[in-house]
Amino acid sequence: MLRSLTCHLAWRWTYRRYKRWQGHVPAEHFVDFVGQMSERKFEIGSRPDPLPARFERASYPPPGESLKWTAVLDAIDAARNRFVMLDGGAGYGRWLVGAAFAIRQRSLPLDTLLIGIEAEPTHFTWLRSHFIDSGLDPDHHRLIHGAIGAADGEASFMSGKPGETYGQLVVTPDHLQDGFTTIRVPCFSLSTILYDIDRVDLVIFDVQGAEAYTIIQAADTMNRKVARINVNTHSEEIELELRAFFKDQGWRCVQDYTLRKKNRTPYGEIPFTDGMQDWVNPQIG
Repeated sequence: MLRSLTCHLAWRWTYRRYKRWQGHVPAEHFVDFVGQMSERKFEIGSRPDPLPARFERASYPPPGESLKWTAVLDAIDAARNRFVMLDGGAGYGRWLVGAAFAIRQRSLPLDTLLIGIEAEPTHFTWLRSHFIDSGLDPDHHRLIHGAIGAADGEASFMSGKPGETYGQLVVTPDHLQDGFTTIRVPCFSLSTILYDIDRVDLVIFDVQGAEAYTIIQAADTMNRKVARINVNTHSEEIELELRAFFKDQGWRCVQDYTLRKKNRTPYGEIPFTDGMQDWVNPQIG
């Protein structure tokens, strides 16, 4: 009973300023609580049954997704005049567009700049189309076809199976998996991507194993410009590296959940595949 009450209170706190969207949903689309509509092909692993047009009152996200929504919504609350968000490994842009719809739902007076980096060609096409379909002009924001790395240049990227996974990553030829090919893509450091930006309210990182060295090499940029970062982690070694790095830099840990195990969260016990770490930078007011 106490655990159920705690979960309920956590949900209420996360979504306290947001109403569940309701309205007409076109066929073959999903909708979330802020009104973001996504083509079903974007949602890997969704059921193949026909999805008809319908009237729907959207639900709040399940517990696992609520943890990342916490980072997004808290970052919006902390923004001042302008909201800047970077998503590395953006996929079709779910979190970027979701943030824009959250701001729109509350009619917040925030100029918004959304930066999405995606290396898989089909996913990048989806990213642009999802922005356009959502009423967001890609040319007003920054959508970059490429990878994030420790330095500028080019990278070998594992491409393929875009309708089956968002797990494509920078690889060496001997690590190429069956059914995929390698392509050469531009590679950008965080410092280059953020060179002309003074403050970034939120960075989301899901870069399939490149997270630690990419972040550590951009330590100066991170400390001067980034207010909050939410990172998906892909090995125990990476988790240890990031904990040590952020603690050494004086960042404050908000969420830290270990990969491949059940973690206790405000929403109850949740099994994790990737881990997740969420850090706030006290140096950014």
